Amino acid sequence: MRPVLLMLAAMLSLNVLCAEPIPVTKATTLSGRPLKLPADLTAPVNVLIVGFSQKSAEPMKETTIKLKQGFAGKPVPVYLLPNIAGAPGFVRGLIVRGMKSDTPKTEWDTFAPVTEKDKEWKRLAGFRGPDDAYVLLVDRQGEILWTGHGLPVSETVRAALAEIDKRR
Repeated sequence: MRPVLLMLAAMLSLNVLCAEPIPVTKATTLSGRPLKLPADLTAPVNVLIVGFSQKSAEPMKETTIKLKQGFAGKPVPVYLLPNIAGAPGFVRGLIVRGMKSDTPKTEWDTFAPVTEKDKEWKRLAGFRGPDDAYVLLVDRQGEILWTGHGLPVSETVRAALAEIDKRR
């Protein structure tokens, strides 16, 4: 058991990065509001949950729910950023309509499909596979404070919440 804990601790410690900014990215939320990152980030710590495939939708949703439960009343902005840059342009409208039908309206203002800078987002998220949810904690300027991904989601969420608590 101890080697497993040491390995997990080593893996999580690799997620703390030297400050590097997220790419300047323009997107439109499901509610139709323009979102410009990092300019629209307002909190000292913001959570970006990024996915790169249709199969990442479920881990993204689960991660979002568990993170919000873990905040315990402390407001932390959470943005869902499914990256659909790899999808052909003529299909993107259909994908976004499907996302709208699968997403509660209460989340539309912070749910913004990303259609640009796929390679940069993958690199910064520590991309390992398309079906994971990638969690990035970033400051107001978009500097990456921490990243995590993979299953089980509960471990990623636990590590993200610990990192958020350290930075408040």
